[in-house]
Amino acid sequence: MTTFWTIVVGVLSSVVASAVWLVALRGLRPAIEISPLIAQDPERSNSYHVKIINRSRRALVDVSFDIAIIRIARTRGGTVDMRKTVRVAGPPPLIIPARKKDGTDNIYRLRVDADLRGTLEIDDRHSVRIRIFARDAWSGVGRVAERRYHDPGTEIAVGKYAKGSTFDVV
Repeated sequence: MTTFWTIVVGVLSSVVASAVWLVALRGLRPAIEISPLIAQDPERSNSYHVKIINRSRRALVDVSFDIAIIRIARTRGGTVDMRKTVRVAGPPPLIIPARKKDGTDNIYRLRVDADLRGTLEIDDRHSVRIRIFARDAWSGVGRVAERRYHDPGTEIAVGKYAKGSTFDVV
């Protein structure tokens, strides 16, 4: 009978230890925030910017971007997302620094040189998807942040992003 209880206690303690470990790793993931608005450069009509903010206390490393124009296509089996990748101007940063009080080093502006407004105005089956992958510099735990834009009238604003950690377009 003591062998049975030893096994039960061992299994329960390993389940509790795994749960605690998963909660701890969840707290070590990066906090990436993507702007709800795309800023269209007033001087160049086909130049758009997306603001990304690292809200975590540690730097982001292994940063990569995926920007795609998604078109919903109907097939015999249902609907399928057709993806066309859009090139980003310039290479991705090697690191996005950690947030600091009154600092702006943790902010990155991503520039896309494509006609996003024209693409979204074609019909309501088109959307722009931005995915960002980054790892926490200390723990190595990765995270993917994603945002989709559907409506050019409300989600694309002509102007430039305001300074600081806001998403206002002025």
